[in-house]
This record gives sequence, structure tokens and C-alpha cells, in this order.
Amino acid sequence: MLAIDLGIRKSVYSVLLTPDGLKQVRYWTQKDKLRRMEECDRRVASLQRERHERQNNGLDADGVLKKLREMSTQRANISFDHDRKMVSDMAEYVLWLARNRDVRVAVGLLRGIRSRARRGNGKGPGYRGMIHRWSFARVTRMLIHKLSMLGFEPGRVYMVNEAWTSIKCHKCGNTGLRPRQSFFLCHTCGYRDNADKNAAVNIGRRLIRLIPSLRDERGLGMWLFPHEKSTPKARRSTRSEGRSSASERSPASSAGGGVADFHVQVPLEVPEDSTDPAMQRTMGNPSVAAITGSRGRQQRTEVTSGERASVPMTTDKPHAQPAGEVLLVAGDSSHEED
Repeated sequence: MLAIDLGIRKSVYSVLLTPDGLKQVRYWTQKDKLRRMEECDRRVASLQRERHERQNNGLDADGVLKKLREMSTQRANISFDHDRKMVSDMAEYVLWLARNRDVRVAVGLLRGIRSRARRGNGKGPGYRGMIHRWSFARVTRMLIHKLSMLGFEPGRVYMVNEAWTSIKCHKCGNTGLRPRQSFFLCHTCGYRDNADKNAAVNIGRRLIRLIPSLRDERGLGMWLFPHEKSTPKARRSTRSEGRSSASERSPASSAGGGVADFHVQVPLEVPEDSTDPAMQRTMGNPSVAAITGSRGRQQRTEVTSGERASVPMTTDKPHAQPAGEVLLVAGDSSHEED
């Protein structure tokens, strides 16, 4: 199992997890790329200030805009060339391992990293620039494409969510600290190491736990904690003992069941002659389903057939829906996803 963590100081950190322990630890840095991109960023910032000054003074800024476009193209080419060379070295390393081993590759999947580099989060311009120079998504795509072009099966490359992998200790499973960007410290067991290395091991452990064949047949279960080695089983449902709960459910719960009880009120027309004894009895005992308090059960109070026949028939009046009012539907369990 080759686990890969994408970092900032160390662009790629890889560890080889075997049944005999940790065998291969390699990482790639791109110091020259970062240095050249920082120079481009400083040049771009200077040109942008010059453009704003010329525009504010009413001067022509076409020449400055042309230099900005050229600098932007140069910056993109520098980043792409360095990433391509690094990915080529990584692919050759994976193929070299695959000659004598049945290797599977687990690559950390980063999500929401750009949101941490927004202005106003207290990280500072240096951190924001460092994050925005990080082309982790392109490196991942290029690595998968390069491996497939060289004959490595795409089904052996897995994307693993790497949330919390850099601050969780792979030795004891507790949450540690990162006093610096590249340093990890666990106060529980005392383990200390490079944070990217610790994250890479946790990425590999996470994939081993998700694939039972790696855990059981290939002997990589040694990397898991005892409570992680067993596959969770579905809870057995209780027997109904021959009783059906369908009759005890309200229409709202049978349609899907919402969080709140659904109540329906039926308006009763009151005739002009309210002295009719039959009508008085009808109003006293309405034939309407009323919620008794227990969820899903209804209690009905019906008038006799003779009393119902003596009630004068009145036509129902149209009811206008007030503007802005939303009509509730029983059993609506839809949720809006963020």
C-alpha cells in the first residue's frame, strides 16, 4: 500500500505500508518552483500598482496590461513544467515498486482548502499566497493520467478523504498538535514526526480499513487498531410478534413522517338558523378527526345517521390562500443540502 499525502513545504510525501512495517519513505519538494513563482508574484503586484496609478492619473495603461498578460502566462508555464517533472518521477517510482509488489496507491483528497486562504481569516498574505501556489488538484489528475498511460491499472489508484489525517496520531489514534506546519506532536503517547508523514500513514490506514481484502488477505490489518479490524454489522430488527403498526400511524407518518405533527382543520358552515337542535348537537360533536396527543392515533366522535340527515345542506365557499402563505404537505421530508 503506497499512501501519498500532498503538502505545501513537501509537495508530495509517500510511505509504503507493508505487513512487515514501514519500508519506503520518500518525498518531493519544489523549492525552485516556489522561488520562481514568488518572483513572478512580486512582479505582478508591481505591475498592478503601476496600472492603477496610470489609470487614476488618466494615462494609457495598455503597455502595462500587456506585460501583466505575459507575466501571467510565464507564471502558469513555470508551475505546469515543475508539476509535470515531479509527476513523471512519481509515476516511475510507482512502477518500480509494482515490479515486485502488488501495489495499490492511496492519494489524499483535499476538500475546502481554498476556503482557508480567504482574506480576513487571520492567516496573513504569506499563507494565502502559499495556498494559491499549491496546484494539488492538477498534480492528482496528472499522476492518475500518467500511471494509466504507463500501463498501471487505474482501478488500483484510490482517492481517500484526508480530513483530520494530519492531526490524528497513527500510533495511538488520539488527536495531537501541530506547533509548526511540518511538525506533529502527540501528547498522549509522545510520538513526534513530520506532519506530512503522519498524514500519509493515516491515509493508507483509512484505505486499508475500507477494503477488507487489504485488511484480511494481504496482512495489512496490523496497521489498524483493534476496534477498526472488525466490519460493522447491521443491527437486527425486532420482531413484530404478528402485530401491524400500519393502523396506528397517522396519514402524515405513513406518507414519510415529518418532524412535526400534521394537523388539518375542516371549517364548519354555521347556518343562519342556529336554533336548530340538530345543528346544536352537530356543532357540539363535530365529525372531525382530532389529534388526542399521542402521535399517529386519532379519535373520532360521530353523530348518528338521523342527526346527520337533519342537518341542512350548505355549499362550501371557496377559500382564498393568503398571499405569502405556504401550504404544508404531510410527510414532506425533503432537506436542502448546503
